[in-house]
Amino acid sequence: MAGPLITVVGETVLDYVPTRGGGFAGRVGGSPANVARGLARLGRSVLLQTAIGDDEAGQLLTTCLGDDGVRVDPASLRPGHSSTARAHLDGAGRASYELDIHWDPGALPVPAGTTWWHTGSLATVMAPGAAQVETALRACRTTEVPTSIDFNVRDPLPWPADRTLRHLLGLARDACVVKASEDDVALLAPGQDPRVVARGWLGHGRTVLVVVTLGERGAWAATELDEIEVGTPAVQLVDTVGAGDSFMAALIEALLPPTGQDPKTWRQVLDDPRALAHGVHRANVAAAICCEREGADPPTRATLGARLRA
Repeated sequence: MAGPLITVVGETVLDYVPTRGGGFAGRVGGSPANVARGLARLGRSVLLQTAIGDDEAGQLLTTCLGDDGVRVDPASLRPGHSSTARAHLDGAGRASYELDIHWDPGALPVPAGTTWWHTGSLATVMAPGAAQVETALRACRTTEVPTSIDFNVRDPLPWPADRTLRHLLGLARDACVVKASEDDVALLAPGQDPRVVARGWLGHGRTVLVVVTLGERGAWAATELDEIEVGTPAVQLVDTVGAGDSFMAALIEALLPPTGQDPKTWRQVLDDPRALAHGVHRANVAAAICCEREGADPPTRATLGARLRA
C-alpha cells in the first residue's frame, strides 16, 4: 500500500456483534475506523487519528487495524479503557447499539502529506473530541485539503433534531463531500424528503457533492450541475453493520485518482456524470458485499473488482 495519504479522524470501537451461532464476536467498529479499514483494503494509504486504550480491547483493535493495513497515529494510543458497543439486530438485519464510548483524542493536527481528510458519526457530536474535529476541519480548509463527512447519526440524538442538524451543517460547510443515509435525514429532518433536504446542503462553504444512501434502493447523489440515482445489486442479506462505512470508503476511493496521479484532479469526477454514477455504483456494490457478511467487513480491492466485473 502506497501513494497519497488519506487521514481519517474519529472513534474506534470494539463492537460485540451477534453471530449466526447465537453468541457475540468482537469486531472492529466505529464508523470512521471502518472507513479507514475499507480504504486500506482498497489499496489506499491511510492514517487513523482516534482514541484507543491500552486494555485487552485496545490491543485487539490495534492488531486488527494493522492487519488491514491501517496505520494508527501513535498519539491515538493512551492509557485507559477502549470504547465498546454491543450490537442488536432487528428482523431486517439493521443494527442498534448499546454504547460505552469515550471520545477524547486530544489535539488533531492535520498530518503533513494528507491529500484527503475524512470524519463522521459520533466524533462530530461527542464532547470533548468534537471541538478538536471542528478545529481540524477548519485547518483543512485553510490548506485546501479536500474533506468529507458522513453524518451517520445515532438515535437518540445528542440534542433536539434541529439543533443537531445545525451543528452538523456548521461542520459540513468545511466538507467538500457530505454523506448521510435516509435514516439520518429522517432523524434530523423528520417528515421531509431526504433528497430535497440534502440538495439544500450544496453550495454552502466547500460542499460540492452530497450523497444520500437509500438502503436496498441504492443511493442518490447531487452536484450543483447534476443529480443521479443508482440502484443497488441483489444482496443475500446477513446484516447491515458497516454497510454505510463500506459505501463511504469506496466512494472516497472512487473520487481519488489512481495512485501516482495528481490527487488534486478529484473534482474531475464531479464534472462527468458517467464517472460519478460509476463511483456511486462502485460504492453501492461495496456496501452490498458488506451486507452479505457478519459485522463490518468491507471488501478488498480484488473482491470489489471481481464483483463489479461479474
